[in-house]
Amino acid sequence: MTTDLTSQSRIILRADGDSVIGMGHFTRTLALAARLKNDFRCCYAIRTPSDDQKKAIAQVCPERIDLPAGETTHFEAFLNLLTGNEVVVLDNYYFTTDYQQAIKDKGCKLICIDDIHDRHYVADLVICQIPASGSAFSIELYTRLLTGFDCVLLRPAFLKPLPENHRKNPFESVLICFGGSDPYNLTMTVLQQLLQLERLHLVTVVTGNAYQYESALQALLQAYKGSIRVSWVRNASAEQLAGLMDTADVGIVSSSTILLESLSRNMPVITGYYVDNQIELNKTVTGKDPRILSVGNWMAKPSIVDRFQLLEATLQTEPEKFLLAGRQHEPFLQAGQPVLGENATGCPEFLISSSQADRLLNAFRQLEQEFSYTVRKAGSADVDLYFNWANDAAVRQNSIQTVPIAYESHVGWFRRKLNQPDTFLFVIEQAGTPVGQIRFDYEVDSQSYTIGYSVDAAFRGQGLGKLVVKLGIEQLVKEVASVRSKANPEVPPCRRLTALVKAGNQASGKVFEALSFSRLPDIKIETVTYLMFQKETGRMTTTLIDQK
Repeated sequence: MTTDLTSQSRIILRADGDSVIGMGHFTRTLALAARLKNDFRCCYAIRTPSDDQKKAIAQVCPERIDLPAGETTHFEAFLNLLTGNEVVVLDNYYFTTDYQQAIKDKGCKLICIDDIHDRHYVADLVICQIPASGSAFSIELYTRLLTGFDCVLLRPAFLKPLPENHRKNPFESVLICFGGSDPYNLTMTVLQQLLQLERLHLVTVVTGNAYQYESALQALLQAYKGSIRVSWVRNASAEQLAGLMDTADVGIVSSSTILLESLSRNMPVITGYYVDNQIELNKTVTGKDPRILSVGNWMAKPSIVDRFQLLEATLQTEPEKFLLAGRQHEPFLQAGQPVLGENATGCPEFLISSSQADRLLNAFRQLEQEFSYTVRKAGSADVDLYFNWANDAAVRQNSIQTVPIAYESHVGWFRRKLNQPDTFLFVIEQAGTPVGQIRFDYEVDSQSYTIGYSVDAAFRGQGLGKLVVKLGIEQLVKEVASVRSKANPEVPPCRRLTALVKAGNQASGKVFEALSFSRLPDIKIETVTYLMFQKETGRMTTTLIDQK
């Protein structure tokens, strides 16, 4: 099924999968679509999908866009389809910063899925499935980061409750899977070594539709006359693969999506990497759990038999880790879909999120919500609007100066701010109704724009703080760039933001944490303690204290 893009298509997932680039991008965007499909209308854009890919897409996306197969033509073709009211998800390494900006310039909201942090992101949201410091990313001031294992993009089959533990030690059954393409034919390398262990009862080999060595593997199986039974499964569905993981005693897998799927099924694994984008995940899981044994670089041709016996011995010394490993929970249902969270299915302890909230779903909802709001520069006609906002009781309570402001004093202050070239005041509106304001003042000493914002009392309690600040920051970035290029190049560049939040104002603190600001040491102004948050464009120089 193919279709033209329409205004009803809200989430457009753009990824490819084949023998050259692998199938990981395709698999995890499908998992994301499964997470979103009950809340959004999902559309999948892809080049030259196979029949199996078409079937998989149809299960979670009612629409599919088939893009040109050419190495360059697909970029422009996709841009031409966008109308500006879509949330676009990009997952691959050939989407450059300039291409991201072209999508943003269309008016779209943009999400990028990242695992190697090798470029600058201008996206609204960057998703990284493994824990990572903010300093690992180069981002815009308005870009939000979602990192960690509670952002793991697993297909629903891998989120189902686990069966009763049946695994044997010493191991009798092994599952080998190096993803959908396995470009270096590690499947055969590992299988040839395992065939030396004649005590094994079953070796299950899983290959994907992008695997290019079927004839060689077939020849090996025909030539092999040992006592081990070898089962070869081609193009396994998610349900089939999860079932195979549930019945194997141990898995041998790459440090990619297949590793995360294996861990979700509580299967002991021998794992390693063979391309750069697998290194960070491999490092993250190494040493975290006795059920995970890393060989490091698969291309160094490690001895699988030795690692196999080492993992057996390790688990024999800690049988409770092997037999009772993971936490068994009923799946937590969010809009009919199981999600990872405090009530996730059994996983190694470090994989289980400490938060029950579905951060991904909430982030997508906020991006869609942003389409309903506009940002404009404040003008002289807004003087009374700002006066009422400034004298709101809650605003005064959380301000540095808590006493009410006299009208005459406010008018003078407001006029000065409107005329200062390094101060920017924006009003956020919904259907012409002001819902909040945000102000940016440049501070020479810190070379930073400081943030002051508020939400109209009539709109509080709706979670609009993040929206007001995020939209305001994005508008600031545009405004400063425009002013510097056209009218006044001496206006300070927009590279750093700072916010002070009075201790006890938890709601405002959570706004800046959610927008990936870094927490700096608290400061005192007179006798009052303030939390300090900061964010820089490019590589972030400090670590996020709380990524939830």
